[in-house]
Amino acid sequence: MDFVVAANEAVINVREHGGGAGTLELWCDDDCLTVEITDSSGTLQAHDVHRPTPEADSPRGFGLWLMGRLCDEFSISQMVGRSRVRLRMRLTPLSLPGTG
Repeated sequence: MDFVVAANEAVINVREHGGGAGTLELWCDDDCLTVEITDSSGTLQAHDVHRPTPEADSPRGFGLWLMGRLCDEFSISQMVGRSRVRLRMRLTPLSLPGTG
C-alpha cells in the first residue's frame, strides 16, 4: 500500500505542478517493483528529493517528502523539458547482517 500511495503522489504532482500531462511506466522484477512518472514541464530537479519535513500545520508540501519516506528508492532525473520521478520498493525485506 505504501508504494501505491507514493506513486499516487507522483501522479498528482504531474497533474498539479508538472504540466498536467505525463507518462507512467511500471515494472516488476524478482526483487523490486518500480514506477517511473515523467512530466511535461521539467521543473523538478534531483535536489528536490531531499525535502525537509513539512510543518505539521502545512496544508501542502508533503508529496515529495512522503515519496522519500515510503519507498526504498526515490530519485528525480531531468531531460530536456521533462522531469522523471523513479520510485522503487523491494518486494522482500533485506536481511540484517547475522540474521540470515
